[in-house]
Amino acid sequence: MAAGNSLWDEVREQQAKLKGRPWKEKLSYFWEYYKIHTLVILCVLLLGGNLIYTVATARESAVGVAFVNTYLPEGTDTDQFSDEFLAYAGIDAKEYEASLYTEMYVRYDRADEISYANMQKIVANVAAKAIDVILCDKTYLDSAAAEGMFANLEDVFPAEILEQNKDRLLYMDLPGDDAGEVPVAISVLDSPRLWDGHESAWFTVIINAPHPETAVKFFHFLTERP
Repeated sequence: MAAGNSLWDEVREQQAKLKGRPWKEKLSYFWEYYKIHTLVILCVLLLGGNLIYTVATARESAVGVAFVNTYLPEGTDTDQFSDEFLAYAGIDAKEYEASLYTEMYVRYDRADEISYANMQKIVANVAAKAIDVILCDKTYLDSAAAEGMFANLEDVFPAEILEQNKDRLLYMDLPGDDAGEVPVAISVLDSPRLWDGHESAWFTVIINAPHPETAVKFFHFLTERP
């Protein structure tokens, strides 16, 4: 830029130099001097457009399910699994989704970074009321129940459903109440929709579950034969 010239003076000067030049030369000049500005603007537009699209198309969660040391069959399409549940429950898939937190591995005998990160993620999502159901093994169940994470299933399931599944129920003495041993989990080990290699698979409902009625529907979805 010439001394004493403003930015606009410089722009006008460069435009005068290019006046009458071929478009190819003008484009080459533009790209040489303004490519960084152009790339920044394009990135801002793309990010802004993506954000707007994400907000506009976001669906509300109908139920949140965490799979802790329990797994879906190999190759399961989680989006399809979610849509199958919504169809089963009679929930509009255009407005809602099933939020599935899959393959959340947690190990207690020799904690590692992955286990620690997953434990933190579970606690954060429970605090945010983003999880209704935790499907887990017995080791995780014992630890989380001792911390008061799970609801008394008598407060969630109709009595007749618990009676029908009485041989599958696990009773524990939850902290913070005087009710004694209450049902806190139902075995879903033989669920046709879960991986068939588990040693244990328990269905639990979070104590602050935002969608307890939908959690019950998810239990039926897991245990009924297609």
